[in-house]
Amino acid sequence: MDNFSEIVRDYWHLYSDGKRADIPFLTDEDKVYCRNAVAICAWRQGITILVVTVNDTHFHLIGFGAEERMEQYRRSLVLRLKTYFAKSGKTAQTGSGLFLACDPIRTRKELMQKFMYVYRNCLDFFPMMPGDYPWGAGSIYFSEAGRGKGTVLSGIPVRWQRKLFRTTQKLPQDWRCDEDGALMPDCFVDYRHVERLFGSVKAFIAFLYVRKEDEAAMKQQMGKQYLAYRTLEEIRSYGEKLSGRYFKKGLRSTLPAERLKIAGILLRERKATKSEGLARALYLKKEDLDRLL
Repeated sequence: MDNFSEIVRDYWHLYSDGKRADIPFLTDEDKVYCRNAVAICAWRQGITILVVTVNDTHFHLIGFGAEERMEQYRRSLVLRLKTYFAKSGKTAQTGSGLFLACDPIRTRKELMQKFMYVYRNCLDFFPMMPGDYPWGAGSIYFSEAGRGKGTVLSGIPVRWQRKLFRTTQKLPQDWRCDEDGALMPDCFVDYRHVERLFGSVKAFIAFLYVRKEDEAAMKQQMGKQYLAYRTLEEIRSYGEKLSGRYFKKGLRSTLPAERLKIAGILLRERKATKSEGLARALYLKKEDLDRLL
């Protein structure tokens, strides 16, 4: 993809709650697992990762892929992290409450701004440049120095790989990892995609210096989007239960007419309003809801 128009599609900003009172990713081991999970789930679901940053309380990433694949990715990532928390004895603290929002990115400018927001996310607490932050991907863009490091997986016995990455699936054997088992970001982050997006080092640096007012506005908007996405998930959860009760199958497996019946029930029970959010939660188009009285 060498040319970027002003309008873009299939780009997504996925993130967890940055205002958590608990600290899900307190230790280096937690951060390694989270970033590896981002990579492994993306590889399984066919999602392209453009940038990722894991902080103590939350993480952000920008991904590219069709909406259905991205939703599957989001769900698989939540499940993988919850399983890790459960096995680590953190279920009461974090596992049951883990939630990831996923916002679509609509324009090239927004994509560049959101990329830089994720890239810079460590600066709230990290005193050096993003390229020096160990739990992001900052060192690999427009720089050969941040690439090619680590041990190639093909040189690690399969049994040890399964233990190291906590998966029974055989990962790409040309990937590399460090001595702590952290997958090297240049293996799973598409930095070339990002370099084409910005076009030059000068453009990259220009976007690096974001005004504090703009960043504050972005954080406020993400807070609203996060709550809206949680509401959408609650509606979808109701829809799943109704789908199982009335049609004996998952919501995605229902026909559009069956989903409309579910929408009608949700509206009658005042679980939702006739809105774009309801349509999205039930995998419908907004105009489909206009058929309902």
